[in-house]
Parts: sequence; structure tokens; C-alpha cells
Amino acid sequence: MKSKAFHAYHTRVWHQKQSRFWCAALALLPALACAPSWAQLNDTGQAQCAGGASMDTCSTASAGQDGARGRDAQATAGQLAKAGAGAAGFDFTALGASGAATAPGGHECVADNVTGLVWSMQTLPALNWADASAITGYKRCGVSAGWRLPTRRELLSIVHRGASAPAIDGTYFPATSSTSYWSADAAAGGAAWAVDFNDGAAQLLDAAQPHAARLVAGPVNQAPTLTPGANIVVPREYMPGPATYHGWAKDISPGPAREAGQHLTAKVELLPLQPGDPKALVFDVPPALDPATGDLTFTIHHRIDHASGTKDDPTPERDQWYSSAGLARVRVTLQDDGGTANGGQDTAQADFTIFLDPAPKAMDVNIKHPWKAVCIPYTVGAMDVDTDPVNYYTWHDGLQWPFPTFEILSYPTKGFLTEYVSSRTPDGNNVIRFASQQGSFDYVLPKTGMVQVGTQAAAGKLVPSAAKSSTSSFPNDGIFMTPRPPRIGWTGPWSKNIGFNFSMTHCYVPFSSTFVGSDTFTYQVTDPDGNVSGIASVSIEIFEIK
Repeated sequence: MKSKAFHAYHTRVWHQKQSRFWCAALALLPALACAPSWAQLNDTGQAQCAGGASMDTCSTASAGQDGARGRDAQATAGQLAKAGAGAAGFDFTALGASGAATAPGGHECVADNVTGLVWSMQTLPALNWADASAITGYKRCGVSAGWRLPTRRELLSIVHRGASAPAIDGTYFPATSSTSYWSADAAAGGAAWAVDFNDGAAQLLDAAQPHAARLVAGPVNQAPTLTPGANIVVPREYMPGPATYHGWAKDISPGPAREAGQHLTAKVELLPLQPGDPKALVFDVPPALDPATGDLTFTIHHRIDHASGTKDDPTPERDQWYSSAGLARVRVTLQDDGGTANGGQDTAQADFTIFLDPAPKAMDVNIKHPWKAVCIPYTVGAMDVDTDPVNYYTWHDGLQWPFPTFEILSYPTKGFLTEYVSSRTPDGNNVIRFASQQGSFDYVLPKTGMVQVGTQAAAGKLVPSAAKSSTSSFPNDGIFMTPRPPRIGWTGPWSKNIGFNFSMTHCYVPFSSTFVGSDTFTYQVTDPDGNVSGIASVSIEIFEIK
């Protein structure tokens, strides 16, 4: 049979646990001198249950006992997640001299991850209660203020009911004496409360007597958490208007569970670019982060030009839009309202980039064309999202705008390339104007027969030719470089159409007047800002119609 003392002890522990729970959860028991509102409660450390005349592993039959309930039972079952470690349901982190987490052994403080309290490892020399309560100027583990005697309930929160002599987790509190430690709670008649760490019992002692003491600091605010998403690469097909990256940031929290009530704010700022970075990305609405959802929003600078039609086609064209492009270095700072007292931390930062490639994108071209001995036209093109619009008529009247440069990197092997302008002679005949290493010349297309021309064009960069027929008239002068600003067109809310910024038409002429088969060459584009595209290819397949 179990003794009356045995039953009395476990009854007291069970009632203590229940009173702590109801006091913290419902605040219905003011006589219990509840812990502060920020504090969660530790379990007792008792992970065994009474069975027969001894303590043993808890079973289904002992479901109502202390060891079968709460954090201790979860730890025994391997179901308790901890920020640190500790016996049974305790969750401690050892702190070094600077306050940084360290491995147990030689540490100076212990952070209780459940209550948020920071405990000094040091057992102070025996003092009377008044002297122990009056200690000031104590500094330890990077915490320079707020050290004090713990309340009785705070001191009881580190009592390990599954251990004795001392009744505490010996890994994290190895210097604890099996004796009485003062609490901050005074009592009537010149007495004060203490906790005996030989068996973990609360005691009412004469305040004039000397006893040991351990100081504690109130919960130090821990930094909020934030896991940023990946660096953002905005596609060239970016539509004008606000952009939202839903749930871009993850794991947003004000800190551990005890800080769940803290309020979070997010500040997003643009950082200076670094040497070697491309030009800066410009925003109409700068990046912002919603800490409640993790959504990242921004609006890249753009303008929309409403086209009104062309000279020959009065039908209104689609709206044309032009975006800023470049790199933005961004920093998000997440801040809670827990403050920085006693070495606390209230901010967390993360850096990332937003990039819209300012380099043009050279387009691959595949041409299939029936056999033609004179000229097989091909058009190379590039998309460049930040190029300003160009007015055809202004250019035709002799004014200039910045040209891109189309550079041939590898030439075809079975034919040659020429620049050409197609127009009409005074008598109305069609003309192809060739520009080659030998200069420019016109060739009047015959009524019948085939034309054989030329030599390989000059190596290097193909740039606009100034040569034009004096009799040609716009728009049939065949300008071979036609800038086409990027366009987004809506025939309905469900459709869009993206065009080239630039295009240049040239002529491929086979060396043999009877050639059929395939040929290829490569090129790249440099835009007016000096940005260079990747390499694109032009594949030409000539077939004979039978």
C-alpha cells in the first residue's frame, strides 16, 4: 500500500498543475498569485506514474496522473518539439558570456524557452531576504538590466519533480545546491517564501535567516522570424500595372509562441547598386511586404502610349507600353513591438533582388522558302522592354533616333547576305538595291529569267544604309530597319499580343543559282543602351516546287 505522504505529495503536484493551468488560461483564481500574462507554464518534470508501491512508466490505467499528462507525457512519447533541450518537458537553451546560445557545460545562463525567463547559473552566497532582494548592478550573459529575485512561482517553474537532491535539471543547472533559495515573495510576520531544491518544496522561512539565491531576468524579446522567397526575375512579358507575388515570404512570426501577441510591421527599402550591376530598376510603386500574408507587391515604372493609327491605316492600333528594366537590390526589415530591453531583439532582415533583364532578346528565325535565285528575304528581330518608341515619319524626314546594332557572328556557308532596299525606278520597274563589299548598286528585275549576283557581304556589323532611291516615296521605300516598340494589345480581357521592338530585313542569296537545301548563320543584338543579347540563329531551308 502506498503511504499517506506518497498520496499527499502527488495530490499536491496535481493540484498545483491544475491551478497553474486555470490561472493562466482563465484568470479565475486571483488568490493563486498568477504568473505574469506573458508567461507560459512549465510542466513538473514528473514523467512517471504511481504503480503499486513505486513509480513506473505510465500506462493506460494511470491516465489521470501527473506523469501521463502535459508536456512531460508528450516528451516521453517523442511528440514534443523543443527550441532547445532539457529533461522531460523542460525546454532550455544554454547561454554563454555574450548571451549567445552554446552547448551545456561552462555556460553562464539558461534561457527557458517555455516561460521566456533567463536564469543565472550562479548560486549567490547565503544572504538574508532583504539583502538578496536589494541586489543591483548585476550583469551576466549580455543582459545588463532587469536581474532580480524570482517570484515563488517562477522559482517553482524550474523544479524538476522527477529528480531530487537537487530537484532540478542537472545538465542545465549543475551548480544548484540541495538547499533553500529565496523567492521575491514576502509573507506576514517577517517571513518570506523560499523553495528547497533538495526536494522542490515551497517553504515559509524567517526573512532574517541567510539562504542561497539565484537571480532571474524577465523574458528577453526574441527576434521575429522571416524566410524570404527566391530572388525575383520578372519576365519580359511583364504586364503594366501592379505585380503581386503571393506568399513570397514564409515562416513569418514575431518569435516563439509566448510572443504570439506581438504586432509585426515590415519595412522595405531599396539598397544602392553594386559595381558591375546593370542599371537600376525604377518603380512607380516601390516594393512592399504584407507581414500577415507574406505577399510581395510592386509596380515597375512604365508608360502607355495610345496609338491612333498609321498614315495608311487609320484604324487605331493597340496600346503600346514601355517598361523600366534593370536590377533592384531590396532589403526587408521585419520588426515586432517587443522592444530591445535587456538585450532583446525586435528586428530581422533579409535581402533579395528584383530583376527585369534590360538586355534585348534576339529571336531565333526559321525560314522555309521556295527556290529563288535572286533574294530570299529574312527578318531578324529583338525584344527590348525598355526601349523608347520611335516615330517612322520623324526618322524619314531626316532626324535620328538610337539604332540597335545587329551583328552577324557566323556567316552562312552556301550563300551570302546583303542589305537591300526595294523600290521603283522612274519607269515603274521593281528594283533590288544590293549593298556589298564592292559598294551599292541597283538591279532591275527582269521580266523573265533568273538573276545571278554577287560576293559575300562585308564581315562585321550590319547597320542601316543611308542609300535610298531619289524617286522612292514613303512608305514604299522599303526601310529595312523597322523599330516596333513592345506592344500589349487587348481584343478582349482574355488576350494579349507581344511584338518585337526591333526588326531588320536583309537578303540571303545562294552562291549557286540552282541551290536547294539548308543553310544557317548566327547573330546578336546590342541595344541603344549598350546591352548585348544572347546568340540567336537563322535557319534557311530552300526547296524546289515540283
